[in-house]
Amino acid sequence: MIESTRGGRLSAGPKHLRAAAAGPARLPRSGGRGFVTLSPSHQAGVRLVRGDILLALAREIERTRPRRLTLFTPWLSGADVRSTPLRRIIDHARANGTRVLLVTRPGMSAGHLAAITAVGGLPGSRVILNSRLHAKLFVCEDDRNGGFAMVGSANLTRGATNLDEFAVLVKTGDTYLSRALVPRALKSLTTNDVYRLPLGQPRKGAER
Repeated sequence: MIESTRGGRLSAGPKHLRAAAAGPARLPRSGGRGFVTLSPSHQAGVRLVRGDILLALAREIERTRPRRLTLFTPWLSGADVRSTPLRRIIDHARANGTRVLLVTRPGMSAGHLAAITAVGGLPGSRVILNSRLHAKLFVCEDDRNGGFAMVGSANLTRGATNLDEFAVLVKTGDTYLSRALVPRALKSLTTNDVYRLPLGQPRKGAER
């Protein structure tokens, strides 16, 4: 399902991409403006990921049976190419019945439009479009092992696999990160700049 916000309200996008979507999780206790506090019961492991961080992301997701995936990436591509990180993530999500939330810019290239369509076609998926988005955040919620969050410099595109990118991977033993980060990230979006996907002709050179 593709969503847009006009005047602070969400509306459904194109019919062929609509699907049932879960409501947002309740925001847990936080530590002041913009900070999420991990109490002793919420221990986390942190490591720096270098090299092909998108392949590392796909592998981390494939080690889990994710209930929810949240992908903040201004640009994405590779959904139609076998074994790319995005294709692997989509296939794993489909096999596990994972609910996917994608936040990205409106598709301005054929690859970006195809990727949005592929993610939007997953059962229980949601797609939110924001032309001002620059953040890259990936959150995996796994009921068995808690899950993880990855934040870094890379878009979820084929081209990013050939660039020098860095990311920080944070793992916890419960779903606290997902419940804490995702609602805050969504709340930070400029709501009057989130809008319906224009299913028109892609523009060359728009993808990064």
